[in-house]
Amino acid sequence: MIYLTVVGLIMKFLAEDNETGCISRHDVQTMAQVFIQHEGYQIVKTIPDEGLVLRVFPENENITAVLYENGIPIFKSTCCDAFAAKRAVYNVLAEHTGYTPDWGLLTGIRPTKIVHQLLNSGKSPQEASDILKELYLVSKSKSELCVDVACNQRKILSKTPETAKNSAEAVSVYVAIPFCPSRCYYCSFASYPIEKFGKYASQYVEALIIELTAVSKMCNERNMYVESIYIGGGTPTALNTRELSILLEAISRLFDISATKEFTVEAGRPDTINFENLKLMKHYGVNRISVNPQTLNDTTLAKIGRNHNSDDFYRAWNAAISVGFKNINADLILGLTGETPDDISNTLTSLLKLSPASVTIHTLAVKRASKLKENAESIAQDNLLEKAREMQNMINITIYHLTAAGQMPYYLYRQKNSLGNFENVGWCLPEYHGLYNIQIMEERQSIFAVGVGAVTKIINPKKNLIKRAFNFRDLAGYLLCVDEMILRKQQLLEEMAK
Repeated sequence: MIYLTVVGLIMKFLAEDNETGCISRHDVQTMAQVFIQHEGYQIVKTIPDEGLVLRVFPENENITAVLYENGIPIFKSTCCDAFAAKRAVYNVLAEHTGYTPDWGLLTGIRPTKIVHQLLNSGKSPQEASDILKELYLVSKSKSELCVDVACNQRKILSKTPETAKNSAEAVSVYVAIPFCPSRCYYCSFASYPIEKFGKYASQYVEALIIELTAVSKMCNERNMYVESIYIGGGTPTALNTRELSILLEAISRLFDISATKEFTVEAGRPDTINFENLKLMKHYGVNRISVNPQTLNDTTLAKIGRNHNSDDFYRAWNAAISVGFKNINADLILGLTGETPDDISNTLTSLLKLSPASVTIHTLAVKRASKLKENAESIAQDNLLEKAREMQNMINITIYHLTAAGQMPYYLYRQKNSLGNFENVGWCLPEYHGLYNIQIMEERQSIFAVGVGAVTKIINPKKNLIKRAFNFRDLAGYLLCVDEMILRKQQLLEEMAK
């Protein structure tokens, strides 16, 4: 266990939990957690005689980090640049562990934002890549990936077709469906097994329509048009045919689908996909869906709590094709229990024979609210460097297969506690990108989100301001308080208009 102490400033950190002087407690903690994934730590005021202790403190005009072992200093680093605290922590822990994270000093969700800022300031793609490497200590492969994604996004957004409502502000709408056939062991989302909670599904759809009706009114009053709609979860197709039909009919009635460029349903679990719900989606204007195997290894699927096998995936995929869907995404997860690089290669080889429009590659993240977190001790005992090398090997395999299949990386984000501290990347064939995915990751567009656990983001680009309104994460609370969720959105819009 590693203890963190910021001597002389710790009391202020505990009281204020924000930046104090030139040291940010957040910077120290997030940087340290890159090296101590899935292990506990404590904040202390003094240095104990046992264990590893990381001390970070101001020293003249500099920031110094010292790593102690059993009360004895073993590594020290002093830095004075804009990222002094992070860099000092990085230096001592990299020296202690022998691990140099590919993402360097970057610990945030959206590293591509930095690249966009650099490109907007007049930097070339090569200059942006060099800055990531030199200033942020990002590896060559990750800096090039980040720049590639940003450049691909800029091409995509610049080619977005004009609409009849191009004078209006473009926004997106997200609809959360919190029901699933079962709970996967890595899942941390607000998710309810349909077998137990399905009795609330009709009431939930009614509540969604109340909230969607209010969102439609807000958009109309403010000259906003809905550029993309995304129904996610959970598993939207866990709803029965009647419930799904009622929801889709309401969406098509409340919003001008003819002006909507992308309408996605994250159908997700193959065991919930059938001809009937596929035809419904097609009828109501859905033009992009996901059919997500996570892996095509049946042994792994059983281990992670999925109620389907690879044959179910192929059946669902072929059904979607036969109904007329062309823009179909598939999600895969790297690092699932027992999966080897050969398993990843076999899954990709089989999947790419189907010519998916897009493939999203996730690295497994150990979330606090997941069943996987309960077994995190076994993950923590693995060698950090070994784990990172194995995960990078798997990532390299995906890059090889997807590039060979003509796919390009078009969006990227990172999650806390992902194995090896790596990233999630969306790949697509030309013209088959997920527009909503780009907008939510780059935060250039307001997103109205409805349903359990949904987060509305209102963006004011002129003021470079983003504010959020949060919906309740529990089903019972949401059903009782839909009016409050609507009021939060209205108040947020009014606040951002000032």
